[in-house]
Amino acid sequence: MLCYSEFNPIPYEVHDLVYKKVPENSMVLDIGCASGYFSQELKKKNCKSWGVELNAEAAALAKNICEEVVIADLEKAESFPFEKKFFDTV
Repeated sequence: MLCYSEFNPIPYEVHDLVYKKVPENSMVLDIGCASGYFSQELKKKNCKSWGVELNAEAAALAKNICEEVVIADLEKAESFPFEKKFFDTV
């Protein structure tokens, strides 16, 4: 299995800091979702996540975790299939 990264739970590291800022029961847009490892952690907070990922292999893994994953290059994308103001956290 390909490994695109893992959640880093070490206190005061970036994953831990961001995770603590996401409110429970949030609708989250995970930009650069990789394999969905961060969205998997957010499920512990009863959050639902949608992902955006450039790497198609990683996105395929994230599709098993996120509600939906869009394969896109943010620097080139002109639009996304998400409603405005749909997400609580990005």
